[in-house]
Amino acid sequence: MSTFTKPIFLVGPMGAGKTTIGKLLAQSLSGSFLDHDDYIIEQAKMSIPDIFAKYGEAHFRQLEHECLASLLNPNSSYEHIKKPDTMPLVIAGGGGIAQRADNRELIKEHSLCLYLYLDVEHQYDRVKDDTNRPMIHVSDIKTRLSDLFSVRDPQFREIALSIIDTNNDKESIVNQALEVLEPFKKN
Repeated sequence: MSTFTKPIFLVGPMGAGKTTIGKLLAQSLSGSFLDHDDYIIEQAKMSIPDIFAKYGEAHFRQLEHECLASLLNPNSSYEHIKKPDTMPLVIAGGGGIAQRADNRELIKEHSLCLYLYLDVEHQYDRVKDDTNRPMIHVSDIKTRLSDLFSVRDPQFREIALSIIDTNNDKESIVNQALEVLEPFKKN
């Protein structure tokens, strides 16, 4: 089994395949997988659209930060962080995880971050009919995605070890990720 000194953290826009690729990457590494959004839902005991509707985006972003800090803190109580022998842990971050500077610092310092890149055209095709994404509950989804991309792309690039284009097949994406991670294996 391959092990790493830090969790592997996937960032990228909604629809880039962070969850799908994360699960495949964890499987390839005989590791475990965690979707950060699912962790937030578990901690908040409500869905992300419900958090947005009831408390607003600012509240969600604070919960997102608290959950991230809890997971990536070296003294985390989360079992996979607490027990390094359960590594590698692959974590899929939400699309807005890198908006906050403190989140970017946590991710850079306490994980091996890969940016799963997806251009706006392909992103639109993948998410346009998804009603479970509160950030695109707007009349002009493509413009919203473009606006989000222009802000978030530089933030993802700032924290990533590597950028992997997700317009390729899943096997190619996982293989690229494995190549990038190879030098970080723990002996």
